[in-house]
Amino acid sequence: MTDAAGKTNEELLKELEALRKRIFELETLEGQHRKLHEQIGGIQEDLFRTATTDQLTGVLNRQYFEDILGREILKVRRYDTIVSVLLLDLDGFEKINRKYGYAAGDSLLKLVARIIGGYIRTSDSLARWDGDSFAILAPVDGEHSMQLAEKLKDLIAEHEVPAACNLRSSVGVTQIEADDTVETAMGRVTDALIKAKLRGKDTTDIL
Repeated sequence: MTDAAGKTNEELLKELEALRKRIFELETLEGQHRKLHEQIGGIQEDLFRTATTDQLTGVLNRQYFEDILGREILKVRRYDTIVSVLLLDLDGFEKINRKYGYAAGDSLLKLVARIIGGYIRTSDSLARWDGDSFAILAPVDGEHSMQLAEKLKDLIAEHEVPAACNLRSSVGVTQIEADDTVETAMGRVTDALIKAKLRGKDTTDIL
């Protein structure tokens, strides 16, 4: 039996089978493409996380924090937004390293990062700025950032740490101005931290 085009049933069945195979191949390719796309997306996320995260503590690294701060300074300049920077430094951290070893010091840094990260808001940014220093960017004015600094300082002091029962910290604070750069803002908050340290540590200061 033939159809209008003169093809037999056997020929039609062969064409149908070939079409089914082609559809299966296309579906397989689509699935492979989707899987490859997901793998590429995962690799990109891993690369971004590696490039922006401090490997020890899991918080942002200094370079990415500077990028965020630079963008926030532009917002202050253009839209008159309010944002402050806090720089928290652990008091006597070098003694802890010397007495208990670097492994204990690393554990302590991880703990402090968790304490700070567990308290600040999702709109805030937390980074490891230097060895035992953490920088926080918060969309609040100087007065409220000082309140945040005091709270973080108290939370750290209240936490029981086997390696250092009297863990303390000092915090410098500054509110970003429209004419600031990353360098001037971080220089000013560093000066505020130094002032706090010179006042006997375990305190806060603002510039």
